[in-house]
Amino acid sequence: MKKRILGAFILVVLLVPALIIGGRLFKVVASLIAFGASYELIKTTIKKPSKLIYLLSFIFVFSFMHFHFVKTLLNFESLTMEGLCMFMLVSMLFLSLFLKDKYGANDALKVIGIILFLSYSFNSIMSIYNESILQLIFIVLIATMTDIFALFGGMLIGKHKLTSISPKKTIEGSIVGLVVCTMITTTYYLIAINNDFGLKIIPIIIILSIAGQLGDLFFSLVKRENNIKDYSNLIPGHGGILDRFDSLIFIALTYSFILSIL
Repeated sequence: MKKRILGAFILVVLLVPALIIGGRLFKVVASLIAFGASYELIKTTIKKPSKLIYLLSFIFVFSFMHFHFVKTLLNFESLTMEGLCMFMLVSMLFLSLFLKDKYGANDALKVIGIILFLSYSFNSIMSIYNESILQLIFIVLIATMTDIFALFGGMLIGKHKLTSISPKKTIEGSIVGLVVCTMITTTYYLIAINNDFGLKIIPIIIILSIAGQLGDLFFSLVKRENNIKDYSNLIPGHGGILDRFDSLIFIALTYSFILSIL
């Protein structure tokens, strides 16, 4: 319990100032979290990743997250996002020919997927924050409320397993988390963000809450397939970055998609 409290305190100390101050500080913190997430996922899914692979993954994740800054820094005005993506694909695939003992063809495809997945995920989080800090609080609230009340619901009335991927999760807990999250975040959205949107926000919240639960299950599946309990011990009592941000990553991606089509 002491470790969990310490871990929660560390998260608050790091994240709250970044959210309040914003600007470059938020971008730096978001980048560091993305680096940590990519490190954890590469370490988990690849047997013997070299330091070069870690370094290149950090560089490409940063470049995709801060494309315009990198473009200006390199004074390369003709560079496009598609061009950067092609360069990343070719670089990471060709490296497998020279580092085949520690980085084979399958590893190259995994790393490419990790870079693109996490870059788009944290880009979505930054875009939502740039739109409004209240919007970011909205998706964080969905992730936390779903998680907390799914846990309580499972402990109090849970009887039927939700899935074999995570045996402790129950159908009842999932429903409780979904319902309570919808009630709380609907109230927050109507008061803090847009009262004119009315009850139309409810189906969006339901979709996001389900996306968060699916994200939690996806990252649990990755851990299960690689026989680990936590992604790392970076956050005392909480595991790694991906153990804390699993739901939020999927919620941010889903919300960004919804905003793009509304």
